[in-house]
Amino acid sequence: KRSVDLSPQDVSDFYEWLSFFALLLDFFFQFDEKSLMHWIESRVELTDHVAREQRESRAERAMATIDAIEDCRFRFEHLPPGEVLPTLKVSMEKLSSVLLEHFRLEEQIVIPAVTGAFSEEDGKEFEKKMFDVLRNMDESHTIMAMLMRSIKNEERLREYQGKYLKIPGAGFFKTVRFKKEYISAKREFHQTHTRLVYVFFDRWNEAHLGAEDEQWQNQQ
Repeated sequence: KRSVDLSPQDVSDFYEWLSFFALLLDFFFQFDEKSLMHWIESRVELTDHVAREQRESRAERAMATIDAIEDCRFRFEHLPPGEVLPTLKVSMEKLSSVLLEHFRLEEQIVIPAVTGAFSEEDGKEFEKKMFDVLRNMDESHTIMAMLMRSIKNEERLREYQGKYLKIPGAGFFKTVRFKKEYISAKREFHQTHTRLVYVFFDRWNEAHLGAEDEQWQNQQ
């Protein structure tokens, strides 16, 4: 436990990644309950595992687990990494479990119900609601940059960015300032995210190759 090869920079990189992930997760849960689910429940009855109480319970469990993971940061500063990693691993597994459950239920139950009850025009209203909620959140530009990473269609990407940057009732100077802030935040996120991806890949590759070497030596 006291000889785990984990540097302070490794810990720092992990928690930098966690800050982005927690930000995005908070947006999903807030948007769900503040806007999306309220709108869906005006037309569709959601019961059992996707009822409001169950959704809120999963969201609370997920965010509490994020807090538990964050608490490990202080322990890394005062204890050998090998003594902290088991606790961190358990918390990450709990987080993964509750998130898989939550989004699996939404995919299996909520999405089919929505498909039958809402039209294409409703989809446009959904986008408007999403951007309205997003613009009023802390770190909205960074969240937007993360949301757009999964969109590979350039035309669709420009369309969504245009809708996000078009603030209802805003004047010229506020719109320009908002756009500049978004471009700056997007650039900073992409630089940090790219660096972290390379760091994590290199660390995984080192561990994977090391395990293969050890296995090969044991077979000799």
